[in-house]
Amino acid sequence: MLKDYFEVPNKPAIKSGNVLSCDFTDHETFIPQPLDFTRNTLATYVDCNGLIKTSGVSDTELVTNGDFSNGSTDWSFQPAWSIANGKAFYDGTINSQRLKQDIVTDASKTYQIKFTISGVESGKFARFAVWVISNASSKFFTYRQFKDGEYVIYASPDGPNGIVLHFHALNAASNDSSFYITNISLKEVNLNVPRIDYFTEIGKAKELQKPSLLLEPQSTNIVEYSEDIDRNSGLSEVGSSIVRTNDINNPAGLKALSLLQENTANSSHFTFKDWSLTNPSTNTISVFAKSKGGRNLRFGDGGVGWSSGFNANFDLTAGTSDTGTIEDYGNGWFRCSVQGTANAATSRLIIYATDGTTTSYQGDGSSGVYLYGFQIEEQSYATSYIPTYGAIATRNGEICRNAGQLGVFPTISEHDGTFYGEFKGLTDVYGQYSLITINDDSASNLIGFGFNNVGNRLWIRCKKSNSTVIDDINQTYDVDKFQKVAIKFSPGSNSIYLNGNQIQSNTSNRAFNDDLDQFDFNFHTTQHYFYGRVREIKSFRRALTDSELTELTNNIV
Repeated sequence: MLKDYFEVPNKPAIKSGNVLSCDFTDHETFIPQPLDFTRNTLATYVDCNGLIKTSGVSDTELVTNGDFSNGSTDWSFQPAWSIANGKAFYDGTINSQRLKQDIVTDASKTYQIKFTISGVESGKFARFAVWVISNASSKFFTYRQFKDGEYVIYASPDGPNGIVLHFHALNAASNDSSFYITNISLKEVNLNVPRIDYFTEIGKAKELQKPSLLLEPQSTNIVEYSEDIDRNSGLSEVGSSIVRTNDINNPAGLKALSLLQENTANSSHFTFKDWSLTNPSTNTISVFAKSKGGRNLRFGDGGVGWSSGFNANFDLTAGTSDTGTIEDYGNGWFRCSVQGTANAATSRLIIYATDGTTTSYQGDGSSGVYLYGFQIEEQSYATSYIPTYGAIATRNGEICRNAGQLGVFPTISEHDGTFYGEFKGLTDVYGQYSLITINDDSASNLIGFGFNNVGNRLWIRCKKSNSTVIDDINQTYDVDKFQKVAIKFSPGSNSIYLNGNQIQSNTSNRAFNDDLDQFDFNFHTTQHYFYGRVREIKSFRRALTDSELTELTNNIV
């Protein structure tokens, strides 16, 4: 027989990379059909080790002998290339030379390419592109400059027949270098895999971690180079320079990042740019930062282009900020963010290295602030990291619904039940209602909980035959904590429990006796998609007792 509830997400499904899976693990356990989920763009999440990863990357490696451990097997190359000691070497004295491997891919898919660069000459760059060999006018990614380090790039081949992995190296400029390349990898990325995110679990022991399904609205990062920060056009440096380095791991666990490095002057040490933003608009600026030599970070606006500025100091040792938001990502890395309202055609952003909170000080020529994941988005809060590689990038809003199965939810012959969830909002500012519901494929019969369109207000709503039975929008909540809500419904009695306490009891005789056979992260209209973090959803096919409801919703995290 089936258990009297179902759960989402669940541990076996998380480990398999899906939020839900269609599986009967034994004759008593039922796991419902996979979520109907769409995004169609890349999206990042934090894994159980606290590292930033991209959702949906396949485990299947498409490159053979990518570490060159088997010499030149499966590779072909022109004379400037040679392979020995587990590396491919490009002789920069010879111009326009190729290293390639034939790989059958799908031109409609997105791929992740990873590789390691070493041996780049001082003051120079390795420069190459990966070409679509079936369409020589197209590139997997265009010519880029690389320093020593580990790199991950995402792109879609635009040729008609996919790609041949084809590294076309150049020595056409004075700063082009000889270099080594190894650890080459190519994997397909499924853009419609939901994200199981561990950000709230960073620093916890593995056995104590409780990840959550992360659902976010659409957002765009207008910074063209989020990681190679020095490549953003119009960037000015004063008393400092932006250099690329590989001396520590970035928040993705790779040795490739930028450093705002101070010079030896007794002055301010910063970089700035005037950005073209919508006027007026609320924007959030964020960057991952780590101290080098005890330096801290400051965002400033210079009084240019903002009606309400976003000047904020960030202590990269204590993990505190005066007016901004600072989030600990472990290993000395913090994500620093601040909001501001643009009111001009261009708005200035200044990123300082500071000595304490002092912006003008005697530099030592080597200290500064490591930077990674620079992001500017037209939002009132920072969403998850959106990488960019030479052009602005958008992560589409996520639509997640229809994970139900007839027979799992209360039906016309089962007049009572309990709907439970543990969830958290993304911010205390909402412009619309958003609900998680069980329903009958309409907005007329439903049971749900989520957020009101007013900040830090929960919304608990039940409807029967298009008439409202429960409509509670009076419960405030702590935006930094997960909430546990349970709705019990039975003939003549409905009640709500929040974080271990009963907050409402209703003795109406209007029982929920319709076929509530669908589960949605939605109010069943496109205007009310749920955005936030969801740890757990349960739908019981019986009304739980008061003691069971108290225990179920006890808000001990």
